[in-house]
Parts: sequence; structure tokens; C-alpha cells
Amino acid sequence: MLPSLVADIEAGDYSRLHDFFRIDDYDPEPEAPNYALGYFLAHVCSDMGTNRPSVADSTAAVAREPAVLGFEPPWLCAWWGEDGDVPVEHNDPPVSETPALAIHGEMDPCCTPRWSEHLRRTLPNLQYVVYQGLGHSPVNECRSTMVQAFLDDPHRPVDDSCRDEVAHEPWVIEPIATKEARDT
Repeated sequence: MLPSLVADIEAGDYSRLHDFFRIDDYDPEPEAPNYALGYFLAHVCSDMGTNRPSVADSTAAVAREPAVLGFEPPWLCAWWGEDGDVPVEHNDPPVSETPALAIHGEMDPCCTPRWSEHLRRTLPNLQYVVYQGLGHSPVNECRSTMVQAFLDDPHRPVDDSCRDEVAHEPWVIEPIATKEARDT
């Protein structure tokens, strides 16, 4: 579907975006290989509030780079609700007793650890780990070891002692140059 959609967009036809984003196909109980896109976007779009993109913004972004559809789902927020509201049916948190492991990078700009704090209310067997000084989808030996340990025994607490192996760098605040200093 994506190649024909990209061709339509390149031709200036954006009419299929509503269907592509599956606005009307919400499933509160997704099965593999799907994931709770609605729940993800409920957080993202709500966080944006009135700062979310407009339909014109999203359409222009897609016109500039059609691949944004596959990699930047927050553009969907343009089609949801008013003033940043997300349809209530997309706000259902997943509920399960199945053990789960959530991995966060401390510096992740989109999927912060607070999401796991929220999920902990409905996923009682959720373990989550925050990697110090790392961003979205941190990949390192620590993570690989932890994921393997979780897969070997999902009911056993993972050893997260390596989560702080990336040291914090000190903040550096550059002084603002005065006009005189810039002119010399």
C-alpha cells in the first residue's frame, strides 16, 4: 500500500491519508505483529496539546518527504480531535499479567520513563529500566545481556546494575559574547 500511497502524494492527492493512518480502525486488543499505536499516539498527541501539527502542516511534511509516514507517526496527531484532544477510545492502556520489559534511554525525547510508570498500573509484571545518558532505543552490551536474561526467565527481576555505565557529561554553558567582543 505504501508505494501507491507515496505515488498519490507525489501527485498531490492526500485523500488516502485518513485511511492510511487507520483513524477508524482502532483495536483496543492488538495482536502480534501489531502494537498499540493508538495508545502510543495518545501520549504523543496529548503531550503536543495545541502545539501539534495541523492538517496543513502534516500534509506539507508528507509532500516534502513521503517516507515520513513510515517513520514519524506523530504526524497523525493532525487528524485527531480539537486542541490536542485524543479520541477517548485511543486512550485505553494495555492490560495484561504477561511479564514485560520496557527499556528507556534517559535522554529519549519521545518515549520517556513516565510512560512505564503509567503502564505499571495495568501491567503488574512490568519491569522497566532507564539507561543513564542514552537516547531512544539504546543499544549496548548491557541492554543485550538484560534482554537475554529477561527472555530466559521473564518472571525473574533483571540485573540492571549496568544501567548507569554511560557517565553524565557536565553541562557546558557558553558565555554570550558581547557586541564589542563579536566586532573584534
